[in-house]
Amino acid sequence: MNDYQRKLNIKVQFNTNIQNIHSVSNHTAPDGHVFTMNDQKGQDYVCRTLIMATGVSTPNIPQISGIDYTIGYESMSVDPENYEGKTVLILVRRQAILYR
Repeated sequence: MNDYQRKLNIKVQFNTNIQNIHSVSNHTAPDGHVFTMNDQKGQDYVCRTLIMATGVSTPNIPQISGIDYTIGYESMSVDPENYEGKTVLILVRRQAILYR
């Protein structure tokens, strides 16, 4: 998240426990809705884009044939140069994303 904040020069609030997230119709918003929520101190927030960056969690390893030939996300480098010119397949819960 720090990388995105610096690269995109976006406003990010760290170390905040957010609760009660709701999508609310808003005809002036580009995609027709905004998100409302509040934090652990009762402060209310409204935003058009919500990114949930919950940090590293326990890996969810699917029971599929060949999974033992993969490398888990938790073991991968975060340096984008390590992937330059390479084909990468990312398995996620509902789809596979192929980057070339």
